[in-house]
Amino acid sequence: MVVSDLREGHCCILLAEEFTHKTSERMTDYVYSLMQKYAPISKVYVDGSQISWIKSLKAYVGEEVDYHEDIERYKASHCDYTLNMQVLPILFTPNEKRSMLSWTKQMLEDGFLAIDKRFTKLLTALHTCVDTEGIIDKKTTSHDDILDGMCLNCKEYQFR
Repeated sequence: MVVSDLREGHCCILLAEEFTHKTSERMTDYVYSLMQKYAPISKVYVDGSQISWIKSLKAYVGEEVDYHEDIERYKASHCDYTLNMQVLPILFTPNEKRSMLSWTKQMLEDGFLAIDKRFTKLLTALHTCVDTEGIIDKKTTSHDDILDGMCLNCKEYQFR
């Protein structure tokens, strides 16, 4: 879980946490509380494989729960659905993984990311990250879930 904000031209990490074995109900409550705490939140990028949790979070924030149909409707109208949703499911396809890691790496190299030293797990993940053909090697990267969270979060700063 990573929360950030654009401050003085930098993407500042405000929160970086890693969770294991949390129930989807508790995580939905927690994410919603973070959305209130750090409001206004423009987007919440989530792992697209967590369908039931995504539906739960979307219901919590008042979005269409059957988001697959919503996405298809936007696409059929030639509209960018990402502009009309706050909770955005992202499927971790090989191309998406490469794109996210590449963009995050570019942000780091350009000095666009500001990460406080208190986020030790995130810093450890960055220091131990092994890139195999443009994809994070989960076996050799410590705290790979928090790194995935940061890569998802960095999507917010892919300016069109």
